[in-house]
Formats: sequence, structure tokens, C-alpha cells
Amino acid sequence: MEQQWRKHTRSQIDIPFDFQGEVSSLTQNISQSGMLCRTSRKIDELTLLDIKFQLPYISRHEAKKIWIECSGVVVRCEKKESEAMPYEVAIFFNHISDQNRDLLANYIQKDH
Repeated sequence: MEQQWRKHTRSQIDIPFDFQGEVSSLTQNISQSGMLCRTSRKIDELTLLDIKFQLPYISRHEAKKIWIECSGVVVRCEKKESEAMPYEVAIFFNHISDQNRDLLANYIQKDH
């Protein structure tokens, strides 16, 4: 049996966003503690990023826009073959409010 080392459940969702308004990105998965995304350019490990993104609606009955703002540190950046966004970047959220962390946790729980 494969050991699960992650503390938080991840949701497989695509959310387009920009880092600091400059780097086009798309999440591959997200949890309340971090995200894995694709980017258009390399971002060095240990780079601090200001991040802002909108969670997609889970159902049409939820019409409220939910914005998450936090900062994160790049823990891994690898170039992958293909695509317009060839870099896979793992980010740990080093500063996120309790309210935003709870919003993410609730969103991910509903998504599963």
C-alpha cells in the first residue's frame, strides 16, 4: 500500500491565475496548504509569491464569488515537455489567513 504523506486532501481543479500579475499559471491541484500548477516561465525555488485566485463554482446554486489571497514559497519547479506552460511548480502557502484556509478546506471537501 502506498503511504499518503500529505496532510491535507488535494482537489484536482484547473484555476487560471497570474503570479503578481506577471506569470500566467493554471493549477493542477490545490489543498489548504499549497498547490501544484503549470506556469509559462521558470520560477526559482524559495521564491516568495503573492497569489490571488477565484475558486470556481461547485454548483450553479452557489453564485458567490470566492477569492483567495495568500503568499507562497516555491518548493519545486521542473520543466516538463510540451505545452505553452512547460513548468510544473509546487507552492507551499506560507501565509494564508485562517478564513481563506477554511474557505479552501470547505471548497475541497464539497468537491470530493
